[in-house]
Amino acid sequence: MLENLSIQRYSPSKARDNCRSNEINVQLSDIEGSDNPIGAGNQQERPLPRMFNINQVSDSVGYYIAGFVDGKGSFHLSFQRCQHHKLPWKVSLCLHVFQSDKVILAWLKKQLGCGIIRNKGGGVWMYEVNNLRSIRSNVIPFFERFGFISATKKREFAVFQQAAEMMSEEAHLSKEGVVDLISLRRRMNDGGKWKYSEEQILGAFDALESSETIRRTTPNSE
Repeated sequence: MLENLSIQRYSPSKARDNCRSNEINVQLSDIEGSDNPIGAGNQQERPLPRMFNINQVSDSVGYYIAGFVDGKGSFHLSFQRCQHHKLPWKVSLCLHVFQSDKVILAWLKKQLGCGIIRNKGGGVWMYEVNNLRSIRSNVIPFFERFGFISATKKREFAVFQQAAEMMSEEAHLSKEGVVDLISLRRRMNDGGKWKYSEEQILGAFDALESSETIRRTTPNSE
């Protein structure tokens, strides 16, 4: 049983051994389930149907996962262009974990009760949670209970929590709220390299406002 595992710290070789053992039952559906077509591009994750209960996670498994994500995972605030929406951007919070062994990612998905797994090519797989409901109900409670060791990940997770709270209050649905979220993004991943700069994000709002103004002030042609 998983509850009988004695795991003190993360070890890649031990991770592979544990996940391949008969004590961890990973089904192919955990990797290729209907909610997770492999290589599905930017498809939004859907919450899994089963309820997540943090109290059913043993300390050995919980702290093992925390150590694994501390070393292999990252928290992100993502902006994607949205052409068919009232706003120019779709804003998402994401947990990403990259690994060459998809089996351990399937096990991670099973333990957290949410997420999808994508084939990134070149022998690399990515576990991702990008659904705000799953992040608030599963991911954040999990890592609040089973904390990180590194100061960097602790800081990153604290900012992630703050962003999730703001988005639960729909901050991402207004330009003013996006400005506040961008200020949080600067504090994640040590500043990181982002696909879209702050100027591009805010500029898209300005362009949308300008086009809306023109539409409202232009007389309808007969």
